[in-house]
Amino acid sequence: MRKPKVSFHAEVTQRFRFLIDQYGLDGPIGSDRLESSVVYSGAGLRVFVHFNDDTHDSAGKRISVAVHLDTGKAKVWADLDDLVESAVFAPRHRVASKAHTGDALRATLDDNALWIRRLWPILREPEAIELFRDANRFESDKGGNPKRRPKNIKWKYP
Repeated sequence: MRKPKVSFHAEVTQRFRFLIDQYGLDGPIGSDRLESSVVYSGAGLRVFVHFNDDTHDSAGKRISVAVHLDTGKAKVWADLDDLVESAVFAPRHRVASKAHTGDALRATLDDNALWIRRLWPILREPEAIELFRDANRFESDKGGNPKRRPKNIKWKYP
């Protein structure tokens, strides 16, 4: 028996509902232009959830989340995995991204929603712009891979 087809928009809407109910953001607004995405926005923040369905890409089907902050004086954005590492919550590879099956997609969205909840208090602080700047400072090696982070980091969520 075949499992029913998974709807990216429906799954995101269900798992990120807390952004509306608890944090008062507007949305979800869905788009299928270049890639499927869902956006939540309000109070200077926008949360983008993207589904990359490019099976020709080496990573295959995957989810990525980006957060945009507009303070009125500056506009910055960062990927969720970089924000998690910059906040010293966990190494960036701990943020799930797989979406090759319906179950993997749901598990990834649940994981991403958990990281957004954990980051939320920091995202609302006046100093949040520094977190975004730090998230975009990661150096890469010649192959485009992130350079090693300092040793002995004490992660909040190991």
